[in-house]
Amino acid sequence: MQRAYKLGVAAFAALAVLGFGAWLYAQEPQLALHPFNESCGGCHLAGIDTVAGNAAMLIASQEQLCGRCHANTLQMSHPSGFTPPHGRTISADYPLDWKGDLTCSTCHEVHSDLPAKLRGTATGRDMCLACHDQAFFDNMRDGGTSVMQLGHLGISNLQ
Repeated sequence: MQRAYKLGVAAFAALAVLGFGAWLYAQEPQLALHPFNESCGGCHLAGIDTVAGNAAMLIASQEQLCGRCHANTLQMSHPSGFTPPHGRTISADYPLDWKGDLTCSTCHEVHSDLPAKLRGTATGRDMCLACHDQAFFDNMRDGGTSVMQLGHLGISNLQ
C-alpha cells in the first residue's frame, strides 16, 4: 500500500513537471535577458509590463545600470552619457537615447545574441568610423591601436 502511494506521488510530480515544461514552452518568446538580470525590473521602470513604448524608462542611467557588472568599462572605453558635439553625424545604426545622449546602448544592444552585443556589422576601425572621421585615428600617436585593444575589448579588426 505504501509503495503504491509513493509511486502515485512520483507519477503526479513527473506529470506536473512535464505539464509546466509544456506550458513554459508554449509561452510567447521573450527578449533575451542580459546575463545576470533576474527580470525586466532589474533595469526597466515598468518591470514585467515593459513594452516598446516604455522600454526607455529605466530605473537609473545606463551608465549606472551597466556599471553594476562592467564597473571599469567607462574608464577603459568610449565615454558614455553625453550629447555628441553639435555637427557630429551619428550613424542611424547607433541610436542615441531619448534625450539625444550617446549611451551604452548606442553601440550595444543589450537584448542581442550578437558577439559583445554590438549593434550593426561594422567592427574595429570601421565601427569607429561610423561616427568619427579618419582624423580621429590620424591624430593618435599609435594610430588607434590602443583604442582597439582597450576601448573595445574583443574587437581585433584593425584594418
